[in-house]
Amino acid sequence: MNCYNTGMIAHEKPAYSVQMDFDEEGNLLEVHTSKGEEPEAPAVHPGRKAKFTAFLYVLSALCFFLFWIFRKEADPALQNGFLFGGIAVFLWASIRILAASGSQGRWMSREEFLEDWIVDRKTQKGYKYQDEPGCYVIASYERPLKSSDQIRNYQNVYVGQSLRVYHRIFSHFSGRGNGEVYSDIRDGLYVYVRVVLCREKKLNEMERRLIQVYHATKSYNKTEGGGTIRR
Repeated sequence: MNCYNTGMIAHEKPAYSVQMDFDEEGNLLEVHTSKGEEPEAPAVHPGRKAKFTAFLYVLSALCFFLFWIFRKEADPALQNGFLFGGIAVFLWASIRILAASGSQGRWMSREEFLEDWIVDRKTQKGYKYQDEPGCYVIASYERPLKSSDQIRNYQNVYVGQSLRVYHRIFSHFSGRGNGEVYSDIRDGLYVYVRVVLCREKKLNEMERRLIQVYHATKSYNKTEGGGTIRR
């Protein structure tokens, strides 16, 4: 029997693992759900930003290739241009990957999220300036999370989706989203969020699966999900 408590005592919930298989286009092929440990972040297709990052890697490879072709040329400026250009583009692509994977699939506290909402206005760094579609899981706890083993002991949980997932999460955390989530914040519970980016056409499927995995209809989700894509 599954026990869920919305009071001040957290009851341990049965953990489930989910494996989502995607093809090269990012289309969901199959989902396997079974009892086990805390579910890992599903594989996702990062969308247009990933394509641009791949283009940067190709561009850097082209620069290195041209450097090798012109390595015997007399003009050192041309050689150095290709070499340092390739290095710069390669580093740029690597930084984009690190920035994109920072929040993807991991749990972070509400405080962490809000701290990184606006990192730098000039360079537009921060979650405020990201517009990826995706789903999210917001969970509240009586105590701060110390290890991944405690994740399944949430008191309340809410799963949602949005075409601008980070902005939607900000709405919940600032009192303009789900009222029950914000009540947990006002009541002093420790609130955490997990972001799962995915393609727009897979939002409904991803939301339904996450609601199922986290048993969110036993908490703050009123439906099984997949009905409305939020802006």
